[in-house]
Amino acid sequence: MSYFSNCVAIYKCVVLEWGAVVGRKRIVKPRFWVLMMATLVLVFACVYISQGQLMSHQEARIADLEAQRMSKMAQNAQIERKIAFTKTEEYVERIAHEELGLLRKDEIRFVAGSQVGDE
Repeated sequence: MSYFSNCVAIYKCVVLEWGAVVGRKRIVKPRFWVLMMATLVLVFACVYISQGQLMSHQEARIADLEAQRMSKMAQNAQIERKIAFTKTEEYVERIAHEELGLLRKDEIRFVAGSQVGDE
């Protein structure tokens, strides 16, 4: 046998058409591809699970913020009703009667006997 045929037979070298030996040809076994595919599947599964957890956390946060928003909108509506009420005549009369002690035209003030002597 010649040197080149020994090289091809033993080392599985690649021989170019002009007779030069390029190097050893590597044979990739199927278990390498199975291992590579299993690794990729594992990585993609981990990413998918972590993204699912992140999305569920974000959905819970959105629901919480939406509840806070609805609460604030209800408070805002209540404050707007109070502001609108303060601009009415009824509010002015109520404050004058309750806080300032003023009487309406048709009201009569009753003074208890113990209060007369104190004045």
